[in-house]
Amino acid sequence: MLVGLAVVPSGSTVFAEQSQKAHFLTDPTSNQTNNDLANTIGAATNSSLLKAGNFAANTAALNAKVLQLTPSVAHKEVISAINQAQAHKRVYEQIHIGEQSGPWRIMRGTVNSVPEIHTELSATNPHKHEIAIILPDTGKIYDGVIAFSASTDVAPATLIVPVNSTEIKGQLAAAMDGKKIYAITTEDHEQKIGTWPFAGNVLTIHNNKPIPFKVDYTVIYRELEPSKNNKIGTIQSIPSTLLGNTSEQLAVIIPPSPTNQYSGRLSYTASQNIQLVVFHGPLGSGEGKGQRIWSPDNGKTRYALTDIDLGNNMGNLVFAGNGLVMRSFSDKPFTVSYAVVSNG
Repeated sequence: MLVGLAVVPSGSTVFAEQSQKAHFLTDPTSNQTNNDLANTIGAATNSSLLKAGNFAANTAALNAKVLQLTPSVAHKEVISAINQAQAHKRVYEQIHIGEQSGPWRIMRGTVNSVPEIHTELSATNPHKHEIAIILPDTGKIYDGVIAFSASTDVAPATLIVPVNSTEIKGQLAAAMDGKKIYAITTEDHEQKIGTWPFAGNVLTIHNNKPIPFKVDYTVIYRELEPSKNNKIGTIQSIPSTLLGNTSEQLAVIIPPSPTNQYSGRLSYTASQNIQLVVFHGPLGSGEGKGQRIWSPDNGKTRYALTDIDLGNNMGNLVFAGNGLVMRSFSDKPFTVSYAVVSNG
């Protein structure tokens, strides 16, 4: 039975067993890290806690020593994976620069997972997931689709924003390098093969188990500068009677416009389950009979409404219309982090 686990660079693992011996699977490229860990654990195993009467105390102390090192070591492994993803993207684009024209790019590759860190690790919060970095953060917004085949069941995930700690109020989030915090949009189900359309700052593949995996992928993508139509953000809902419900909360992503038609992709993660509402219009005289209608000016300008309920607090969808908002039927405020790419 394992009583402690720490992940070290290059896939090495360090663990202590109830046999009271520390076993190391070392990597010649990470001798210093392993030596540091060995010295720390060795000091604990050589103490008086190893006496037969103190076995329980020894186990607890040894576990605490190993897990105390886990956050920084695990962060280093994730940072290494991010650097590798950046290098692979840069080299692949350079090699194929003459083969691809226009804003769209295609990239293929195989990558191994590393421990995924949602928050700081501790004795009561060891890493529970594995993650593979496909497209790293470049400061731009990605838009595209990925096809993948993995060695175990996985799910694609898009990281959005980044956000600061005060903006995280219930959204799923990750701080993999120990610095930047990203909101996460992913799927509920996992599978070995699949496709995933996405918009966001980072593209990944992950699983819900601490089991390493390998994934082969092909991704088609473009990188967009943030703009009026291509944007990321985190916003807090406000009380509103905009859509006729006196107790609802509303967050406006694209304000309804009588002159602009938008079509695009939205990825989001919220602090509670929400609905999306798309506006269509303005409607002409006699149009919209039997439909749900909204007007900002007592009927002069009218929009038909499309309600989209994914039954979840996160989602990834294509939309078309004159405006886009998120709402909750409760009076409890919600926070939503999003990436939207649109033509309008």
